[in-house]
Amino acid sequence: MIESRKMPEEFEKVAETYGREMVGLVLDAGLCSEATKKLVEIGRVTGRGEVLAAVLVLARAFNSVSTAYCKEKGWTEEMMAMCDRDLQLAFAGKLIIPEGGRIILDS
Repeated sequence: MIESRKMPEEFEKVAETYGREMVGLVLDAGLCSEATKKLVEIGRVTGRGEVLAAVLVLARAFNSVSTAYCKEKGWTEEMMAMCDRDLQLAFAGKLIIPEGGRIILDS
C-alpha cells in the first residue's frame, strides 16, 4: 500500500484529510480496477475463459479483504467515496484545501 511509499505530491493534502492508509487503499483499489478491466479485455479478445475465471477470483478476493480492512478501520462507504472524489479532483488539479481544511472547488 502507498503508506509505505512516497505519496504523490498532488495527493498530500487529501492524505492530510483522510489519512495515508485510506488514500493508499483508495489508490490501490483504483489500480486494481483498471488492471482487472484490462485482464478481462485480454480474456475476451483471446477467448481464454480461464483468464476471466482467474480475474474474477482475484477481484472477489481483493474486494473481500478490502471490505474487511475498511470495517476494521471503521471506514464507511461514504468516507471512501469522498476520499476517492477528492483524489480525482486533486489529480485533475481542481481541488484546493487551505490550511483550515475546508474544501473549495476551483471551477
